[in-house]
Amino acid sequence: MLESLIDPRWPFYGVAAVLGLLSLGFVIRFVVPAWKLGRLLDGVTAKLAQPQAGEDGQIPPRPDPRILTREVFQDGKLSHLWREYAQTLHPTEVAAKEGQPGGLRWRATALAETFFTEQALVDTPLRVEFYKHLPGILTGIGILGTFTGLILGLTQFQVGGSTEVVRDSLAVLIQSVGHAFKVSATAIGLAMLFTWIERSLVAARYRQVERLNQVIDGLFDSGVEEEYLARLVRASENTAHQGAQLRQALVGELRQALGQLVVQQREEGKKQQEALAAGLAQAVSAALKEPMTRIAATMEKLSAGQGDTLGQAVGQALDQFAGRLGDQLQRQQQQGDAQLARSLTALEGAGSAFESGIGRLETLGREAVSALSQQLQGSARQLASHQEAQQSRLTEETERLLARVADQLSGLGDQLGQAAQSLQGGVVQLGQASAGAVDQLREGATAVREACGEFADGGKEFSLGAQAVMEAGGRIQAAAQSLVEANTGSRQILEEQRQLGLGLVQLVQELGRTVESARKEASLTGELVSTLEAAAGQLKQAESQAETYLQGVNQVLTQAHSAFAENVEKTLKEGNTQFQRELAEAVSYLKGAIEHLGDVLETTGEAR
Repeated sequence: MLESLIDPRWPFYGVAAVLGLLSLGFVIRFVVPAWKLGRLLDGVTAKLAQPQAGEDGQIPPRPDPRILTREVFQDGKLSHLWREYAQTLHPTEVAAKEGQPGGLRWRATALAETFFTEQALVDTPLRVEFYKHLPGILTGIGILGTFTGLILGLTQFQVGGSTEVVRDSLAVLIQSVGHAFKVSATAIGLAMLFTWIERSLVAARYRQVERLNQVIDGLFDSGVEEEYLARLVRASENTAHQGAQLRQALVGELRQALGQLVVQQREEGKKQQEALAAGLAQAVSAALKEPMTRIAATMEKLSAGQGDTLGQAVGQALDQFAGRLGDQLQRQQQQGDAQLARSLTALEGAGSAFESGIGRLETLGREAVSALSQQLQGSARQLASHQEAQQSRLTEETERLLARVADQLSGLGDQLGQAAQSLQGGVVQLGQASAGAVDQLREGATAVREACGEFADGGKEFSLGAQAVMEAGGRIQAAAQSLVEANTGSRQILEEQRQLGLGLVQLVQELGRTVESARKEASLTGELVSTLEAAAGQLKQAESQAETYLQGVNQVLTQAHSAFAENVEKTLKEGNTQFQRELAEAVSYLKGAIEHLGDVLETTGEAR
């Protein structure tokens, strides 16, 4: 009885209600927005196709993007895209020609389709990806309705009983199946209709977007003209001029600073030598004053025969002192020679490594320039076959630029060669200065020996020995000064090379920016742009390698000079310390010998 109260067609009503809701949502959420979007695109395209009046009421030859922003692209969907596209427009001053007014014009560096895409204007706002699959959903609903009608009809079908009952059950089954097929046909028909509407509207919007891009591209000129090449030439000349000025200023400042440093080092060395000589003289005088006084007093008491014996004893003691002092000075001289030889060997190795590195750097620069010249010349020939009239000017300017780059790199190679020669000369001067320093040390040792001999005769010539030591120290300071001047010259050369490298980096960057601008021009082919970018990349890589290598060479020279200075300073300090120690010991021995001799003389006098 419950089954008789329930309408067997309620499942079909439910399916029909779902189909109606989907149809209503399709119309409200897709058809109406697509229609509004079509009107918006048609209106914007129509406004752009009409000439835009300027601020003074005259019609300019090309519209102003600022006017278009205020008057045309006011809708939120298009204003953001237009602002991004307007950032790629570059203003250029154009002189008035026959039939064409001059003034400010805007040049496009990118295509409008890059910003006004179908994805941004049509697919995303209209949810095309979802409604593209709506017909499949409707077809599935129709199939479900068909199976629902069959299941309900078969459920109510009664096989047993009278013929009338069977006939009624069969009528209900046929009616249920009929309703199911009607619902399925309706769903499939709606799916086909929705597919046709959706594809038609989307295709129409795509055509409108394409038309809009064509109109926007037609508003602005594109291509590379003479002003870009002129800007490149001016930037290159300014870069070279600024680099030369900066190099001159830095060289002058470095020379002045290093000159002041050398003067200060000379003054400090002179003061140190004077203090050392004064202290040494005072120490020797203080140590020998009392024994010499005692000897003089004792000598007055002795006779002439005892004076000869005393002279022989004093002579033997002084000979022993001179021999010990000479041995100590000889060992000190040998140690100084060994350390100076090691320092010279290290500097010669650094000089040879620097010279070989300069050769490799010069070869790398020439290969990069040669490859860049060949690639750019081939690109210019390919482009000349397509646009012979316009690209002849571009080829000439490019060849001039390459000639300047080649000249600068050739100058860099010459300067590197000169730097190698200067460094080699500095190494030779360093070797000569070191050899002179060794000779001066030997002369100083000889002078000290002579001073000791004269000291054995009377002790009055000791000041001459101290003066000889001061002269030897002055000569060593002069040799170190020669080394400092050679290192200063090498640093100046490296600084000039670094400034030249910076100028070349700026030139390469300007070339890269020009290539980037030229890449966006519609008139240039993709092959030329890729070739120019590859050439600029190779030149940048070569410059980076050169700069890295120069930094490494500068670091090696700095380390070598620091090591040599430390070794020389350490050698001088150790030699001075050892000399002071040995001299103190010798003076102590001499003092003891003189005291012992005085005691012997006193004992002899008392015995007599």
